[in-house]
Amino acid sequence: MSDVRRAVSGNVQGRGGVVAKTEERTLLMAPTPSMNTSFPFAVGDPIANPAGAHPWHPVGFRARHFEAFPGGPQGVSILSRNLGKVQLSAGLSIDSTGNARTLDGAASTQKDGKPSFNNGVFIFASTNSALSVRGEVKDAAIDLWQPNGNIQKIKWRLKRDPWAVSTLHADPETGNFVFSVGGHDIEESGHIDHRQRGSINLQGLSATSTPAHNLRGINKPVEAGDTSHEVPFATPEATDEYAVMVECDWLTLKAVKKWKNPQDPNDQRSWGFTIRFDQPPPAGGGKVDWFLVR
Repeated sequence: MSDVRRAVSGNVQGRGGVVAKTEERTLLMAPTPSMNTSFPFAVGDPIANPAGAHPWHPVGFRARHFEAFPGGPQGVSILSRNLGKVQLSAGLSIDSTGNARTLDGAASTQKDGKPSFNNGVFIFASTNSALSVRGEVKDAAIDLWQPNGNIQKIKWRLKRDPWAVSTLHADPETGNFVFSVGGHDIEESGHIDHRQRGSINLQGLSATSTPAHNLRGINKPVEAGDTSHEVPFATPEATDEYAVMVECDWLTLKAVKKWKNPQDPNDQRSWGFTIRFDQPPPAGGGKVDWFLVR
């Protein structure tokens, strides 16, 4: 058997599987010695061409709905329901075999050098929710494992240029979230627009890749007559490359002296700082606020 594409009948849309008399029912056979010829390719034998460079691959499963009247409970194309007493591995499993489970393995073993699937799940229809999770989740609604350091980006394509994208991913080594914009000639970091909303529960602010471990102190009391005030850090800063802004509730000049570990000159961490006042607080004492940015 060489070609069965014209042998399947009753597949015309709109006929509901009913075969028309005019539909072709042809099986194409490759010439063989059993055809009573002295040579496998004798004169007059029909020759079947092999599949071309772009054959039409079959669909493994197809569900077509022709409902024309709204009902009560809506139908589904695929329903997976566990009626047993033990856990199933997955309601839907998409897998490859052997080395094709990795990108490098697929590039070296796949005939086309591409990953096994272009899309694991492809939604091209309009939907209310492309993915809806309504059941209780014990561990994670979306669980990204980052195998072999793969960063598993979440990507949004920009309206102005589908090849320009905004991405979000977690750094596999540090766990830091990374926002970025790129594509074509765009190579810049993405911005976070809070839409006039605030950020809460922050540990620190940093304009570098080194995180800050301290943020601010508010209404810290200073005794009357004191010419300095010490601020120890709950968690030391990695280095002394940070700025401290200090405000007092009385009129005075002030200066900041950062601390290093006097017992270990190789320790680059900063353990706090001292605020020095040109004018000490008046009777009744005063208060200071400080703010730190790396």
